[in-house]
Amino acid sequence: MKYTCTITRHSSRGTLRGKTVLRAAPGEVSWHIALKILGYILFMPHAPRIEENVGWHFKPDLAAYAPDGGVSLWVDCGNIAVRKISRVAAWLPAAAEFHILRRTVRDASLLCASARAVRRPERVHITAFDNGFVHTLADMLDATNRMEAVLDNHRLALTVTCRSGTATLHSALHRLTPASGNPARPRS
Repeated sequence: MKYTCTITRHSSRGTLRGKTVLRAAPGEVSWHIALKILGYILFMPHAPRIEENVGWHFKPDLAAYAPDGGVSLWVDCGNIAVRKISRVAAWLPAAAEFHILRRTVRDASLLCASARAVRRPERVHITAFDNGFVHTLADMLDATNRMEAVLDNHRLALTVTCRSGTATLHSALHRLTPASGNPARPRS
C-alpha cells in the first residue's frame, strides 16, 4: 500500500511543513510504517529521506545528509539487532546522530539493556512512545493522511485526518541511551 502524508509540525523552533510518500514493502507491518512517519515528524528539521540507500551494507529507515554528502542522521524504526547497532554506531561520522524508535517503553528498555555492550553506546539514542500510541496511529493510516504535530519538550500531540475522520493522539517521548543506563522516563 502507498501512504501519502501531508504534515505540519509545530514546536518552539517554529512551524515546518512537508509531504512524504511511503510504500509498504511486501510483508511490512503497519506499525513499522507508523514509526517511519513518526521519525519523519520528529526529525523534520533535518530533512530526512525515507528508505534511502546510504552506500553501505546497512540501510536506515530514515537518513539525512550533511552538506559534504556524508550521513548526518541515521534513524532505525522498530526491531534492530544489537550487532547492527554496534556497527552503525562505529561507522557513522563523529558529528552524525543515531536514533532508534521503538513502539513502547518496555521495548525501548529491553533494547537499551541489550545495547549497553555495543561499541560507542553514547552515540545511540532510543525514543519510545506511550503504550498503544504507535498501534493506534497504524490503525488510522489511510492512503491519504493530513497530520498536524505539536512537539512540546517531551510530548507529542498528533492530529490525523483521513477518510475515516479526525483524531488526536498524545504521547510522551521517552528517551534513553544505553551509555547512561537511565530509566525510561519522559525527558527533553
